[in-house]
Amino acid sequence: MKSSSRRRSAFSVYQSQIGKDEESSQKVEEKANQPSGSKKRPLDENPSKSTSKKVSKLRGCKSLDDDGTNGIFDHEERTPDILEPKQKGKGKLLSKANRLRQSLSLSSRKKKRNGYQSYDRVDLQEKSSSNLTVHNLPADKSDRTDSETGNEEPSEEEQAKWNSEQGDIEADRLFSWLISPVKPGKFFSDVWEQKPLLIKRHHLTYNDGWFSTSELDTILREHRVLFSTNLDVTSYKNGQRETHNPSGRAHAPVVWDYYENGCSVRFLNPQAFSQSVWKLTSLLQEYFGCLVGANVYLTPAGSQGFAPHYDDIEAFVVQLEGKKHWRLYNPRCDAEALPRYSSENFTQEEIGEPILDTELVAGDVLYFPRGTIHQADTPSDTHSLHITLSTYQKTSWMDFMEKLIPGALQVAFEEDREFRQGLPLNYLDYMGVANSESNTKERSDFLKKVEKLMMKLVSHAPVDAAVDQFAVGVLRDSLPPVLTEEETKKSVFGSDSSWKEGKIIGKVSINEETEVRLIRKGVARLVVEGEVVHVYHTQQNSRVYHETELDSLEFGLEAGPIIESILQSYPDYIAVKDLPHDDTNYKIDLVTLLYEKGILIRNYSEILHCNALKLKKLRLKMEHEKVSERSQKHITGLDFTGLGIFLLLISVVAAIVLGLTVARFAVYDMELKTSECRVLSTGVASERMNCSCTNTVPSFMSSKSSYPCLLIEVALYENGEEHTAYLYENSYKEKNKCSTQPCDCLDVNNDGNVTVFWINYGGVNDTYTCYYNPKNLNEAFTKRVLKSDGMKLMHSFLWPGLVLGIGIVFLGIGFCRDKGHCRYRKQNESSSSVPYQDLSSMA
Repeated sequence: MKSSSRRRSAFSVYQSQIGKDEESSQKVEEKANQPSGSKKRPLDENPSKSTSKKVSKLRGCKSLDDDGTNGIFDHEERTPDILEPKQKGKGKLLSKANRLRQSLSLSSRKKKRNGYQSYDRVDLQEKSSSNLTVHNLPADKSDRTDSETGNEEPSEEEQAKWNSEQGDIEADRLFSWLISPVKPGKFFSDVWEQKPLLIKRHHLTYNDGWFSTSELDTILREHRVLFSTNLDVTSYKNGQRETHNPSGRAHAPVVWDYYENGCSVRFLNPQAFSQSVWKLTSLLQEYFGCLVGANVYLTPAGSQGFAPHYDDIEAFVVQLEGKKHWRLYNPRCDAEALPRYSSENFTQEEIGEPILDTELVAGDVLYFPRGTIHQADTPSDTHSLHITLSTYQKTSWMDFMEKLIPGALQVAFEEDREFRQGLPLNYLDYMGVANSESNTKERSDFLKKVEKLMMKLVSHAPVDAAVDQFAVGVLRDSLPPVLTEEETKKSVFGSDSSWKEGKIIGKVSINEETEVRLIRKGVARLVVEGEVVHVYHTQQNSRVYHETELDSLEFGLEAGPIIESILQSYPDYIAVKDLPHDDTNYKIDLVTLLYEKGILIRNYSEILHCNALKLKKLRLKMEHEKVSERSQKHITGLDFTGLGIFLLLISVVAAIVLGLTVARFAVYDMELKTSECRVLSTGVASERMNCSCTNTVPSFMSSKSSYPCLLIEVALYENGEEHTAYLYENSYKEKNKCSTQPCDCLDVNNDGNVTVFWINYGGVNDTYTCYYNPKNLNEAFTKRVLKSDGMKLMHSFLWPGLVLGIGIVFLGIGFCRDKGHCRYRKQNESSSSVPYQDLSSMA
């Protein structure tokens, strides 16, 4: 067993090396593959094939290079195949795989390759039954399920839910909706990367809401859409594909003129302009764990925009409007199945007979694996609009092994002496293609040594580290997530913090009680590189492919367990105090940084505390009501004299309270006059005002809070003269210190209320109607306390007087019954004083 220190050393060497290799290779590849004057294109793009292709023979069919068709990366030029020495006067090309098998004499692998089933020689009936899955949904959709899958078709409510701009939608439910009624498990076991899938729904509005021709027209008019970068205009006539892109912006009249003349319109990155397409691709990106691209194709009636070709992506064709005639063809040979690069344009003679010849109508979906040759045209009576969702570009085992094997060699070189030993002397004399037929002992020993080292290489492979590096590439390609309304409110993007007149209002603070969680699955990745912990995330990514660099945060190794706990707790919240670290301040600082970067959302524990207090208040109120009900059952046993005296006291207290709180202000309000107020200045005091939020919780549970003291100075006019006064919300409070005095148990709510009052009444030079008392021209009010002063004043005297009258009545009843009632009470007292043991004798 290797020591942990050795593993750490090798891991850090590998991480640093693979990071350098990735950065350098990416720069070289991007520079070599990117056409001059153009940007790399997102998934499923297919620019015109105008350049000449280098074609090599591979097992009897063409191995096609690509100039960027439908790929993120343009195809790099391949190493020419090596010509084997002539045998019987004939030349023979060997692929790299064949040469390796011949050199290593791995006969078992050769047999496996020879037994691989090919796609290019199956007749039409066999193709339709074995290589194609068709699901026809019934026209009558009520309460029917697919006989093979047993999946129920989504209801109209569910469909509306997917197509509307509503809240939290899970990625797996969206994919289930996309391929319904086929179950995802059956899809990935029987269809994925194996054969096309056609779903005929007979539901024209099933796919509505994602995109439309009218939305395309709106985007062309309101956004800067560029030819070649964002939009292509193409045609395919007489076996020739042409691209008609002018330079500059794609103005709507120009695009529609091309369309009227029979050209197809391809919108290359609709997710950068359409909120619904962004939402669709972002959620599917979470489901597949890699970039999901989208192209929108608008084809006029009776035309075809593209030549037959295959792509390097898994394609989902979602028909949105009209109809389109599709023809799919098997890969011409095994080498073209699941390709790494897209093909050149084919002629009709090169592709053979179709395995599928069908017409998609609105509501239908067609899936086909990468490598499936396809072409499509529209019927003469209608146009077609469809969106192609593409995924799994360069997400094969080959792409992963390119990350893994260099790292495995580096780790093996560091940890295994055998990999550092020199090659045998004179090995060039018996190795190489020229010596491939020799059977010397030296050659056999050399091949055995190679096989031994390759087997040992597996044990040195840093698989997890390679996955992390591969994940960084996925994040670099990814779209930023589309947040729900709830996620936005709980994140930094929905914070109420703002700057107003030199003050920060609604400042966000995180403490040890704050609960946080990852904002969305797959938005961040923890990667350890040497002694540094990196957190890569997509929150700063652009909706335009690779427009911005991938953002990352760097921490020391001690931050690793904290970040790991947050990532692993998703989708649950975790409190800051429960994170694995002894230093509370360090945890708060780290979580605050992640929150400010938009990686985390928080769950307000203060709100939960207030809700708990309100729940206790409600429970106490319910218990009080029960006690009142029990008391009413014994009302006949009350002491009327005592009740009368009690009501008299209540009436006196009520008269005093109402007189001070209502009557006095009602009388004051009756003297108020209206005027036009003009705001002279607005300011906030340096110190916050404290208050007890007893308006939301019981007094014995009162919670302290504070609010900023807003002061607004206005000018009012009395008999044509201007007077300077301070503006207050109303005249209800006896001593107004601030223009408004909110009091909630949360400071952030108080700040928000002050901000709203500031916006409504604090704009300098704003004018509005206000109220003032001629006896005190230093105060102005935004509203009156009493809408109907006379009625309020009457009620302030009516109810105390009514209670006083009832008290007098009860007191009179008590005095009238006093003598008999006292005798009854004394008799009860004398009977109750008899000892318990004497009761039996009395009986």
